[in-house]
Amino acid sequence: MLDVHIINMNRSKNKWVRCSQRFRDQGFRVFRQEGYDVRDWDLSRYQVGLQKIGELGCNLSHRALWEKQLLNDPSKNYLVVSEDDAVPLVSSERFMEQIRQLPLQDVDFVHFGCGSRCKIHPFTGAHCYLVTRAGAQKYFAHWKNRIDVAVDMAIGETPGVRLVHVKPEIATFERLRAWESDIINTNNPLAKLLDYIPYGENTTLGWVMFYPGNGRPRKIDELFLFLSFVLLLLIKKRQ
Repeated sequence: MLDVHIINMNRSKNKWVRCSQRFRDQGFRVFRQEGYDVRDWDLSRYQVGLQKIGELGCNLSHRALWEKQLLNDPSKNYLVVSEDDAVPLVSSERFMEQIRQLPLQDVDFVHFGCGSRCKIHPFTGAHCYLVTRAGAQKYFAHWKNRIDVAVDMAIGETPGVRLVHVKPEIATFERLRAWESDIINTNNPLAKLLDYIPYGENTTLGWVMFYPGNGRPRKIDELFLFLSFVLLLLIKKRQ
């Protein structure tokens, strides 16, 4: 039986129930790592850049898990990590078969379900992956107190990092919605409306429009989103 450590926010109890059950149904032993809400934290020791609070909390949650369960436990050489939107596509036994085939002494991170997104960036999405002791050490040595880059992007940009993408993929993720995202963390009703519109690979238009760091000026976001929604309604009416 393979252990999986699932990162989950305290406010997202339903996501924990769904995700943990999916992994249990596939024969995993599940452990919960609290996802950090850092709105009231003193982050002065970190370089945060333009990252939003949700992204900073996500980054620190993954780092804390690696430190506690891997770097501080000499009996472990690797850790399987999941976010609470992950969907395992095969059994725990199949995961272990894939892991046994890997030369883990020469690997830092293994992505179990990157999909076509890894054609754009070497390590996109942190929904289900394996990190080795060497990989965590390499990450901390380079990034130290920098959390100004999203954790998945930072993994891919770590100098000398050795990445493996499992093929065929053995994990995916739930459709990404702005309304449910702990990173976006919005109560905007427009986001909920746009979440009904599928967009791209496992995402909605709401998630794409509201996700931070996409380069749009923040002051025109609301107007841009409203006009986009009106345009979609007009197009649908014409069809």
